[in-house]
Amino acid sequence: MTRPTTERQPEIDGRLEYVRGLLEGGELPPDERRDRTVAELAAAVADLSAAVRDLGAEVTALHADGRSAGPSPGARAQAETMQSIFCPGCGAVIPAGEALRSPGVHVLPCRACGAVVELE
Repeated sequence: MTRPTTERQPEIDGRLEYVRGLLEGGELPPDERRDRTVAELAAAVADLSAAVRDLGAEVTALHADGRSAGPSPGARAQAETMQSIFCPGCGAVIPAGEALRSPGVHVLPCRACGAVVELE
């Protein structure tokens, strides 16, 4: 099964870059800039919602086939022993070490996909 979100990712990224450009100023009057920004954000949220819905359908299909989208039991046991967490984006093991033992907010980057996980 192919990942529909991967095919749409460049389009979604492009829309978000356009929104950033609108927010930074440009040559538009403030009211028009605001209106365009809101419209573009609504379109980007709709695309993201569709991508999440497609991904949910893919995960459901994987579970129905008897395959798991999560880490293997061996990897899970290793992560628990090493005091690690799993990346919500790709399922890779992220060593958490001291972040799990000390108070405060900790930001842990995933080396595999670049996602950032915040722990409190």
